[in-house]
Amino acid sequence: MKPHEELGQDGQPNFEGMTVPELRDMARVRGMRGYSKLKKGELIDRLRGAWSSDN
Repeated sequence: MKPHEELGQDGQPNFEGMTVPELRDMARVRGMRGYSKLKKGELIDRLRGAWSSDN
């Protein structure tokens, strides 16, 4: 199992263990916009926000 496939205590994936292309793919799948030029930290912040609002 890859590190990012494990869920933390908060129920979110281990975003820090993911590569930027993996984070961008996750953002694309979730229907997010404007993610292609974001840096890793910014992608993680946006994905956490989207994950929290969905769950």
